[in-house]
Amino acid sequence: MDLKKILFDYFEISEFRDKQRETIGCLLENQNTLCLMPTGMGKSLIYQVATIAKDKMTLVISPLIALMEQQNASLNKQLNKKNIYSLAFNSKNDNVIKQYKYLTEKFNPSNNPRFLFVSPEKMMLDGYIEYVLRQNKDKIGLIVIDEAHCISQWGHSFRPAYKMIPKFLDDIFGNNKPTILCLTATINEMDKEEIIRDFNINKVIQSGNLLRDNIELHIEKQVSKNEEKNIKLTQILNQFNGEKIIVFTHIKKREYGTKEMSKTYKNLGFNCAYFDSDLKAKEKDEILENFTNGNVKIIFATNAFGMGIDISDIRCVVHYQIPENLEQYYQEVGRAGRDGKPSYAYLLHAEPNLRIKRDQINKSAITEKELIENWEIITNSKGIGFIGQWSNSDYSDNINPMIIFCKLVEKGYLKILCKSLQKIDCFDNVKNNLEFKNYISIKKYVKLISDKINEDIVKLTSRIFDLVYKKEIELNSNPSKVLFYKVVKDLNHEDVKNIITEFNLIKNFKLQGLEKLHQVLKDEISIDIALKRHLGI
Repeated sequence: MDLKKILFDYFEISEFRDKQRETIGCLLENQNTLCLMPTGMGKSLIYQVATIAKDKMTLVISPLIALMEQQNASLNKQLNKKNIYSLAFNSKNDNVIKQYKYLTEKFNPSNNPRFLFVSPEKMMLDGYIEYVLRQNKDKIGLIVIDEAHCISQWGHSFRPAYKMIPKFLDDIFGNNKPTILCLTATINEMDKEEIIRDFNINKVIQSGNLLRDNIELHIEKQVSKNEEKNIKLTQILNQFNGEKIIVFTHIKKREYGTKEMSKTYKNLGFNCAYFDSDLKAKEKDEILENFTNGNVKIIFATNAFGMGIDISDIRCVVHYQIPENLEQYYQEVGRAGRDGKPSYAYLLHAEPNLRIKRDQINKSAITEKELIENWEIITNSKGIGFIGQWSNSDYSDNINPMIIFCKLVEKGYLKILCKSLQKIDCFDNVKNNLEFKNYISIKKYVKLISDKINEDIVKLTSRIFDLVYKKEIELNSNPSKVLFYKVVKDLNHEDVKNIITEFNLIKNFKLQGLEKLHQVLKDEISIDIALKRHLGI
């Protein structure tokens, strides 16, 4: 197979870069692969070329709506002329009904999307996409886990829904899974071991140099208070006036959070905005678009901003707060200079910052009291046999409840039954379907219908999704999605102690990572050398 011809004919690129060709070769040999390459070196092109070569569909699990929307739009712009289509299936309010309709009407041999983007949270809660993928599992040739470092609970970017992906892939594909590709630019040994174990990776491919030599790294001398950092930050913003800059504050609140910092520097005449999880989806889209096209030059952000997003001309990244560890620092500075042009990174740190960051890690750690309280909520204090539900309304900035839930599933205290709907009043056009009319006449809640007609919740859910797929009912409003689970084992005092011991090991690992970064700053050794030693490159 002439991969260079695919590269040129479909993407108008003449040569492969770095480990692209080698990784594609492994995928075509059906080897589950973990690929580590620097940001900006074209990791996404690996699965794009492999998808065309395999002539099957690729499922891409991606952590951010903005990221998948950008990748989806780019693929459609590039490949629609070749009759190759991409779909981003996400939770944007104005898209859900259209997406369900697309899956129902277009998921057939002549119109299959060749790329289907979903978030791990969507995989965790959306039963209809799982149903459709199960119906079409033979058409899927590749599964991509993008930003794979989010899988690891030892890392700074852990997303608990990532831990559920292997379970849901089992539900869809059983023992006959497509080839799996995990992509990241950031890794430590604990992360790597967890990814290899979770996804049965049998090939690890790593760039010879994960550090990009076009980014000049500057660690500023420690100062005693934030006011002194502000003076240096102002100098940096003036130095790069007119260029795109990201300033990582890493927090949303207080006087040095995203919103207040943006307000302060806007009042000083800088063209800036802020980006964090408090913004609505539409506001995030507008800010990302304005930053991409240059209408906004400076973004004050938490660490989620820029992950994987292809904005090539960011000239400078500033860390206003000390990152959690060397991996986080490396990942975030890699958002600069993706176009290969000279770019710069500055880390500012004041005396209190280490204590504040240490306190944040300690306060975010799960306690015995928190575990017991969540267990009582999850089980409704009813113990073995109780069937409960986890819904999208259970999300908050505090991810500990989801971490606890996922850990209880992993340890066998809970068994996931199915992903379903909370209510069925989101459908109309029931036509002459007496079965569904009967459901509506009973109750609007799926669990109550299941109890009333004495039908297993899994079978009832499958029956409802089957009616959607056959177009006998249609979605008329956004569905409220839930995950049904069953309590299968009691959590005793000894179990609580063991689980908390695991959580404490993770907390201590993070504290060690912070101390290691602080030691680098204190000793004033070259950050380049420290990164190479730490990342083993």
